[in-house]
Amino acid sequence: MREKKTLELAEILASVLDPVAVNHRSAFRRLSLAWPTACGPTVARHAEPLGLRDALLVVGVRGRHWREAVFQDRMMLTDRLRRYWKPLRGIRLESLPLKPPVESAADTYLVVADPRTADIHDADLRAALDGLLSARSRRG
Repeated sequence: MREKKTLELAEILASVLDPVAVNHRSAFRRLSLAWPTACGPTVARHAEPLGLRDALLVVGVRGRHWREAVFQDRMMLTDRLRRYWKPLRGIRLESLPLKPPVESAADTYLVVADPRTADIHDADLRAALDGLLSARSRRG
């Protein structure tokens, strides 16, 4: 019987993006397309190429933890990216603002007006207390 080979996401990305990255005319575009392959999909979600300045790839990073991780791996990443643009001298990091968390459908819930807040005249305060009471009743 023939064995099925499980492909990693990084391998799939490389197989799709590599031919495009290697052949692109723009050095920055080549490096941008190669970025997920060079650093992996997890880091690529938190760090993205912003530009090319004096043969340095400027990478924007969200969060101190990810900035430190990319900083630690910058020499390895530079070596990997030189395959796509040989004159690359290194990576320069810039901080980006954190993205707000995405609210999932599981995080949304119905707030029911609680009879205990009916006498509160301030609508915002009443809504806030109703939300707290609803959350408390969901926790049990």
